[in-house]
Amino acid sequence: MRKILPLALAYFCVCQIYFSYPLMKGQPYLVGDMETLTYPRLMFFAASIREGDFPQWNPLIFCGVPYVGEPRSQAFYPFSSWLFALLPRAEMILPIISLHLTIAGLGMAFLARECMKCGWFAAGCGGLIYMFSGFVCHWAEFLPVLTSLAWIPWIFWSCIRYLREPGGGRLILLSLLWCLMLLTGSLEIA
Repeated sequence: MRKILPLALAYFCVCQIYFSYPLMKGQPYLVGDMETLTYPRLMFFAASIREGDFPQWNPLIFCGVPYVGEPRSQAFYPFSSWLFALLPRAEMILPIISLHLTIAGLGMAFLARECMKCGWFAAGCGGLIYMFSGFVCHWAEFLPVLTSLAWIPWIFWSCIRYLREPGGGRLILLSLLWCLMLLTGSLEIA
């Protein structure tokens, strides 16, 4: 635990540096799909929750569309929609992205330690490379896919641990991680 917390903090700080340009200009990170798809969904969810209603139907698109039935709405995923509902501002997008990149990096570091039996420095470098790989960063503007990609290393880590030493606790952890990944809404990744 002594090595995990500093690694997580370092990853989060590196994410803040990576996305520092919009932060320094005082602008939210709203580009591409983030601006046209994800942010409006998050705002609709936050407004509905503030009004004391759980959004089942979104009347603002076309003649109305199901909200809960659309997996990419992330209505049940706690680390994006519900986190955004606490502070519904465009500036909250970057911390949510940074949180998921940190989760991805930590997961890859744990996976590297489990598979390669390497030290924390090498595992930390592997996590950093994964979280800033072209594939992962490409999806930073589309939150449902990014959130799903963040949990992939954790699922592989948990699966390998379960296959090496089967047990009820490890199976429960694997199941919980898999369910959390399904809640992200990017079912094609899951």
